[in-house]
Amino acid sequence: MNTTRFLSSRINPARLAIATLFGIATAAQAQTFTGAFSAVNMGSGNSDTLVGLNANKTFLHAYNLNDTVNVTVNGVTFTAINGANPTVAGVFTTSGLGTVYPGGGTNPAGQLGLLTNKFVYGAGTTAQVVTLNNLTIGNTYVYTLYTRSWEATARAANMTASGASAVPGGFSFNENMGATAQGSLVMLRYTFQATSTSQVISAAPAVSGTTIHMTGFTTENVFNNSWTSGGNWTTATWGAPGVPNGAGTNANFTAQGAPTSINLNANVTTGHVQFDGANAWTVSGANTLTLQADAGGVSTISSKAGTHTSSTPITLNNTLMKLGAGTVTLSGAINGGQIPFTPRRAP
Repeated sequence: MNTTRFLSSRINPARLAIATLFGIATAAQAQTFTGAFSAVNMGSGNSDTLVGLNANKTFLHAYNLNDTVNVTVNGVTFTAINGANPTVAGVFTTSGLGTVYPGGGTNPAGQLGLLTNKFVYGAGTTAQVVTLNNLTIGNTYVYTLYTRSWEATARAANMTASGASAVPGGFSFNENMGATAQGSLVMLRYTFQATSTSQVISAAPAVSGTTIHMTGFTTENVFNNSWTSGGNWTTATWGAPGVPNGAGTNANFTAQGAPTSINLNANVTTGHVQFDGANAWTVSGANTLTLQADAGGVSTISSKAGTHTSSTPITLNNTLMKLGAGTVTLSGAINGGQIPFTPRRAP
């Protein structure tokens, strides 16, 4: 599996003792980002159960482009939208995708192979643009484009997104990343916190005449699993998805009427953590919290308001991005991964 990730600074926080993650950048820090691109090549096998698609998640959008048949992948149905420049009024729009490909060639295995069979693409001279609508300001989303490698040579686009902080050097998405032939499943992800009800994602040809093939996409509304009650992580009452413990899961700690603590009573893996409210949340315990997003993704810690603390040891299995205007202090040891801005040590 070949993976690339957006990094604003090349900081390796291995064994970092204390880091305070601020929502507002200062002159001493790199920027705190509202969004990050990442990408992964999953290979040509059946990845239907490996990419984070499941019915326990909330998807605002799931579409199969340039097709007449819906495709269901691990319980998630991609609605077929046929023709060039696919659009669903009030839901999403596209532009620069004037050419349709009727299908054929070598596809990855599984239902994702059906999803990536047909596609739309542009002329290779102007940007290919997707605009996501119906977003809720302040919510965290992951947009994922599912496509397939087309050849062994580079097929790259320079990615930008509205509302995102400037990316030093930009982010170049190569549809053929790591591929030696046609037929590998390749995913582009954009993980972001909505700053408006619409999000524009643009792919400009890195070289004139090259295009990205738009086959299907999802927009996950990340935080759909809120803590309700209980003092221990694994025995607390959570939302319908159940105890958040697994790659790509999420833990949402909503605003409370008083400072609240939860004990990490076992080693736990989750993809994303969110704190809210003026009263402090504290996650404590000697067990390890491992942050691991879905394949090729970026983990997020969001503080929508207030000042919150995690004193547990943390292992980063991928890039970690801080979101929101509030503050999170990680006072335990941090191992692995990357934080895409300069962490400031607490005094």
